[in-house]
Amino acid sequence: MRSFAATLLLLVCAACAGPDPATVIPSFSAATQDAGAAIKAYDAAASKRLTAIGIAKVLADPRRAAFAVAPLGNGCETSSTECTLGYQLRSTETPKALAFDTLIPQTALIADDLSSYAVALNALAAADSKENVSASLGKINAAVSSAANIVMPGTAPAAAAAPGPVTEGLAWLYGKYQDNLKARALREATAEMNPVVQAAADHFGKIAKLAATADSAVAVAQFNDAQKAYEDQPSESNLRAYMQAASDLNGVLKAPQVGAVFGSLAAAHDKLTQALDGRIKSFADLEATVARLADDAQTLHKLAEDFKAATQ
Repeated sequence: MRSFAATLLLLVCAACAGPDPATVIPSFSAATQDAGAAIKAYDAAASKRLTAIGIAKVLADPRRAAFAVAPLGNGCETSSTECTLGYQLRSTETPKALAFDTLIPQTALIADDLSSYAVALNALAAADSKENVSASLGKINAAVSSAANIVMPGTAPAAAAAPGPVTEGLAWLYGKYQDNLKARALREATAEMNPVVQAAADHFGKIAKLAATADSAVAVAQFNDAQKAYEDQPSESNLRAYMQAASDLNGVLKAPQVGAVFGSLAAAHDKLTQALDGRIKSFADLEATVARLADDAQTLHKLAEDFKAATQ
């Protein structure tokens, strides 16, 4: 018994060697929750923005009578499962959706899963009993499974039970054992979630691409119209409108890359996973990546507010 206890103690102490990655988990959790909220806000605002763009195209074109605005597919009938309106610039064009509730389906759910995961991960790092570790792991497993079912269908990990004490006879090792239990739980939880976060980042990147493409298209079209108006009639008012259109387009083209927050989220979680697994010894890069995630989340919040303002 004495030999087994000594061996376990050595293993526990080895697992606790080096810097404690749990020290950065609170800031990672806060930044991830902020990023999740920003993603939801941006998706909602960008959806309204794209809806406004579609409506403007239909109403502003002098040939709007030629626009076909009608239900997409076989929607809006008694046998339909949905009712969504679309529009066409011309009869040969594939109909485009006119109204958007979200740019990418289930964006809000995935963002909520990431936030729930971050909260539970922080609770796990702060857990002071086996019961609290188990409760936090249960919440983590639920969030991982939910997000994985969306971004990686068929790969959701099975809920794993928290490891239990090897023997009641080692009660004197309980404090160190708890540290080891948490370290193992954190290591396994982040390892399970890491590929899901990477896939989610790619998934969210589609939102940025859709929104940026539509907004740039509108700005370019407005610039082209203003340019033509000035060339046809070089008046002061047309020159000012031309200059304003150029300024607006310049702002769109130089806007911060929306996709940065998704890349930062993936990078921060990957470094956290490596730190918990002992593959990196310095936390300087991890802390810098988490700080970058926090900054990018604030940028995304600001872009969401700009999109909201553009539709009011």
